[in-house]
Parts: sequence; structure tokens; C-alpha cells
Amino acid sequence: TVETAAAAHRGTLGFAALADYADGLLALELGGDRRDLIESRLSLHLLAGWSLGRVELSAHLPVALWQRSDFSLLEAQGVTGPLVAPIARTALGDLRLGAKLPLLDEARWPVGLAALLDARLPTGNPDAFTSDGAALVPTAVATRTFGRLRLDAQLGYAFRGRGQYAQLVVHDGLVYGAGGSLDLTPVWRLVRWKAIAEIGGGWPRGY
Repeated sequence: TVETAAAAHRGTLGFAALADYADGLLALELGGDRRDLIESRLSLHLLAGWSLGRVELSAHLPVALWQRSDFSLLEAQGVTGPLVAPIARTALGDLRLGAKLPLLDEARWPVGLAALLDARLPTGNPDAFTSDGAALVPTAVATRTFGRLRLDAQLGYAFRGRGQYAQLVVHDGLVYGAGGSLDLTPVWRLVRWKAIAEIGGGWPRGY
């Protein structure tokens, strides 16, 4: 999920599919009792990228293949209506279109630096918790390589509308990410493979 500052060689066209599984996406704590409202989700991410040389374009479409919810804690408190309505087990996410412009080449400067603009279209299903609505996320990306180890960091700001579920309110705010990628020694048929560690998050602006 963390970008790197360099762009691929001109004319490079790539496609990828990535699956991930997550637990505890939305939690409720009530009277000392804690319950995961969105217990788990299996997602498929369809990715594409095309390098024009100076600019690299990308697209990312997430799809929730299966998700499980449990609103029994709210229902036990007498909550009815949209807050406890059954959610779709499968749903599209928001389509993301990106453009990356490298600004500093790591070969000539202490760090590589790039500007990234991410436009998110509301193609997902907000009732299934797979859409944040339209958003625009400008981001700065820095990269430094130490032999087989590459470190990447990014900091941006997400401009998006106000979202709310019960007492949880989410607005626009800062987003960040940091990651490390280590090229591993070839083993049998694994000629090019690597270990990756990442962390990401954000600070919502508030009410």
C-alpha cells in the first residue's frame, strides 16, 4: 500500500490481483462489552499501471468478495433501522485513479521524491461499508535505498466528505505510510522475491 518515488520505465504496462483478509474492521464498545460489527472481510484488489516515462498512471478497484457482520449488540439495546440493517456480503469498492510525478532522482539526490495524486470515485456501496464517497488525496513520497533494502515513506491529506455511523464521525485528514522492501537471495525457482513490511494510517481532522 506504500508507494515508491521512482516511476517504471516508459511504456511499462502492468496488471496485478491481490487478495487480503481483515478482521475487526468496525468495533463497538458498550457497557464494557466489545463486539466487532464488521467481523471479517475477504477482498480482491485489481491493479493496473502504465508508465508514460515522466508520469506514471494507475488504477485500483477493490472488491469485497465476502464479509461477515454482527449487529446483535446494538439490536439488544433496541436499535432498529439502517444502523442494524443487513449488509451485502459482496460489494464493489471505490475506484481509485492515480498519477505519480517523480521530482528527484535518488541516483542524483540523497533521497528520491515524487508527488502523487489519488482520485477516488464513489463506485462502492456505502451501506456495505465499501465506499467513503468521492475523495482527492495529494501525497508526497520519499524513497532511500541501502543496497538490497529500500525504504519508502509517504505523507498526504485526504479531502473527503463527512461520514458517520452512529457516534463514529470521520472527516478528511492526514494520511501516512511507511514501508521497507528487502530483496531476498534467489532460491530454486524463486529468482526475484522480496520481504515487505508496511504500516499506514491517518489522523482525521475531526468534527
